Amino acid sequence: MQGWVHDNHRLKPCMTPDILLPLMVMASAVTHALVNALMKSHGDRIALRSAISAVEAIGGAIAAFFVPLPEGGVWLVLILSAFIHVAYQIILMAAYAHADFSLAYPVARGTAPLLTALGAMILFGEHVPIEVMAGVFLISAALIAFALEPQRQTVLHRKGVLLAAATGVAITAYTLVDVWGVRLANDPMSFIVWLYIACCLLLNSGMLVTGGRAAALRIARAWRPGIVGGILSLISYTLALLAFDMGATAEVAALRETSVLFGVMLGVFLFGERLGLRRAVSALVIASGAILIAVH
Repeated sequence: MQGWVHDNHRLKPCMTPDILLPLMVMASAVTHALVNALMKSHGDRIALRSAISAVEAIGGAIAAFFVPLPEGGVWLVLILSAFIHVAYQIILMAAYAHADFSLAYPVARGTAPLLTALGAMILFGEHVPIEVMAGVFLISAALIAFALEPQRQTVLHRKGVLLAAATGVAITAYTLVDVWGVRLANDPMSFIVWLYIACCLLLNSGMLVTGGRAAALRIARAWRPGIVGGILSLISYTLALLAFDMGATAEVAALRETSVLFGVMLGVFLFGERLGLRRAVSALVIASGAILIAVH
């Protein structure tokens, strides 16, 4: 990857982290929003997610020839992470089935940064500067306010909100476990590539066991968007995990949730959703929180 060199089994940035880290996280945010918009627009979301996972695993299998195998203890973290990732995908698909993209995506991503910051302090002993914590709080509060419009408080809306909030808890869980994994591994790329493979094996084997040949046909029919989504997803989460290896967990997690800003634009231009004053103000607050984190 341009901007990085390999030194004693670990990737080291050629650019200064102050420049490289925000660029990596913002690129991850854009590609993440694109993947989620693609899944929201598809008629068979779980089949598409399985196809995307298969593409990720192919990329991981190719990269596995160029990185060492994970060490003993890293495998346990990797397997735990794979189960959490698959649970996250299932809950996310349910949230998209019960709520608009402009509701489910902001609530899911908005609940994660604050929980992740608290988890990083408790589990990793990370010190979170006051301005970073303020930025995390602004992003979380704005993302949730972004979607919780009073006129949309229906039973279906509430179910969608609960599923989206549960997705946020799952995001927090896999983020903290993955941070643990990439920092525990001698080479973070070994954890990353084998995580893609493990997630694919777990998700697709579950699909095939429960759905048989019909499930295989569903996955096969989603191959075109699956390739696009798989490539974007590989870029998105690989950049995110490399950023976690470089920087503080709370900062990276919160900056990545600015993907909602790109999700808003996709919602307006792709899904024809209306952008009112409430959402516009919330978007500005998100940007302010990101700036606080980036310039601290």
